Amino acid sequence: MMKKITLLMCAVLCTMLTMNSCSESDPNYHTLGITSRLTDGPIVGLYADQTDDTLMLRSTDPWVADTQCSWMLFTQTGTQKDEEKFDYVYGSEKVFLRPVSIEPNTTDAVRRTAVLLKANGHTISLLYLQLNHLNVVEPAAVYTDASTYVGASFSKKVGAAAQTTTVSAVLYADATISSDQEWLAIEQTSLAKGDNTVTLTIGQNTTGAERKANVTLLSSTGAKTTVTIVQEK
Repeated sequence: MMKKITLLMCAVLCTMLTMNSCSESDPNYHTLGITSRLTDGPIVGLYADQTDDTLMLRSTDPWVADTQCSWMLFTQTGTQKDEEKFDYVYGSEKVFLRPVSIEPNTTDAVRRTAVLLKANGHTISLLYLQLNHLNVVEPAAVYTDASTYVGASFSKKVGAAAQTTTVSAVLYADATISSDQEWLAIEQTSLAKGDNTVTLTIGQNTTGAERKANVTLLSSTGAKTTVTIVQEK
């Protein structure tokens, strides 16, 4: 099962995704909503190698949606054929499915944007947060600021004896994995999209000092994450 991003700022950033207005003086019923295929919450969390999403847009009125963002491509209008329609007393709510194209995050920064949906003089938003690392499950990420997911690092400590250990990741594209030290060998260097657990073979540490090896997962999208293996003396 894919590891879900726990968004600690959700309560602060939460935006109402449905707008209703109905009164005797204004006998119109208006709805406006936007949700993501990846999550049903108000914030969509992405890993660095995730490059697509699908949005479900709901509206009783003509609409336009866009994002003021260079790394996410989404500009749509409600003039295209709707996939489904729900009838109300005062009108019909139409449901539209629209693709989103996302560039992989190959930067050192966590990125944020929002898709804005506008109709009938109202605007609502769906927030996106894209991490700057792959979905490495084991070892788990440690953040310098967990509330904003800044400063992610991955490390694992092992004893001085010869042994094997593992690194696990959920990937959204094919990838490779490599070691920068001869004393740490990797059983499988090509990884496929999906769940992966890789065995690392570690030689005995006879140096008399602690040593480190960097294990790098490099996605075919260009996004990457390094796991540091620390071997005790």
